[in-house]
Amino acid sequence: MFDAPVLNRVCRESYNDAAEVYERLKRLGMSIVTITDHDSIDAVEVLRRYPDFFLSEEVTVKMPSGTLMHLGVYGINERDHAEIQRRRNDFIALLMYLTERKVFFSVNHVFSGLTGSRDEEDFRWFASYVPALRSATGRCGASE
Repeated sequence: MFDAPVLNRVCRESYNDAAEVYERLKRLGMSIVTITDHDSIDAVEVLRRYPDFFLSEEVTVKMPSGTLMHLGVYGINERDHAEIQRRRNDFIALLMYLTERKVFFSVNHVFSGLTGSRDEEDFRWFASYVPALRSATGRCGASE
C-alpha cells in the first residue's frame, strides 16, 4: 500500500502485477530481476520459482533523528525479512544487522516527500554508512 500521509487512504503506490512486470523485464533483456514491495515480500511470491529472480524489499525505516526513509534491501530471504521488519524502527540496529549479514542496501528516493522531510543528520548517516543511493524508480514507467 501507498504510505504517504492522507493519500494512503485512497490509493496504492503500484497497481502492477508482479508476474507481468517480470515478463516485461525479461522481454526487455534483463538477465536477473528483483522487485521491491513496501515492508513486505508477499507480492512477489509468484516470482520466487524463477532461478533468475532474487528477493528484495523496500523498508520504511525510522532514522535516529525521528524521520522516516525508505531503504532498499536486496538478495534477502524470509529470515532476513523478519529480522528487517523487527528492526525497522531503529536504523542503527537495522544497519548493524544488514552489515553483519553482508546484505546490500541503498537509500531510496532520498529527496522525495514520500516519507516526509529529511533532517540534516540523516544525510550524514547516509554518507557514512549506506553503500548505495537509488536514483531511479519504476513508478514513472521505466524499470531500474
